[in-house]
Amino acid sequence: MRSSLTLSYTYMPRTVFAYIHLHLLTYFYYFTYYITGGR
Repeated sequence: MRSSLTLSYTYMPRTVFAYIHLHLLTYFYYFTYYITGGR
């Protein structure tokens, strides 16, 4: 279990980081759009 977990952590941290970063940027964009009165 631990070996597979370590393997996944060392194998695709870049993909997970990019995925989370993309979602954060999208949510931040929509949040700013809503705050500035874009609706």
